[in-house]
Amino acid sequence: MDETAANSAPSQAAPPRRASRLAVAAFVAFLAVLSVAGYKTWRDLVTVEARADELRAEIARSEQEIRHLEEQAARLREDPVTLERVARRELNMVHPDDVVVMLPPEDEVRPDEPRR
Repeated sequence: MDETAANSAPSQAAPPRRASRLAVAAFVAFLAVLSVAGYKTWRDLVTVEARADELRAEIARSEQEIRHLEEQAARLREDPVTLERVARRELNMVHPDDVVVMLPPEDEVRPDEPRR
């Protein structure tokens, strides 16, 4: 009986080792999957933070442009000289007493043509 007991002891010890190795392998695989998912999440977080920074900068530029336009609108409401200057420059308006001389566009004028 001693031989049977000696032979059966290693075979009973082998399954716990195999089970512990399987548990360790499963745990390592779980950690690998977890680290891959964690890296993807971290990368996504970095991307979202970079986009948020871009949007904050765009908001700051827009707010600055709004302030500039509000100041320009206030000047146009309060200063008739500024209003007239903008109307002449951007809308090609003239004062009723102005003399308007129409010139041909520069691309139509050729220096080699004789003048009439």
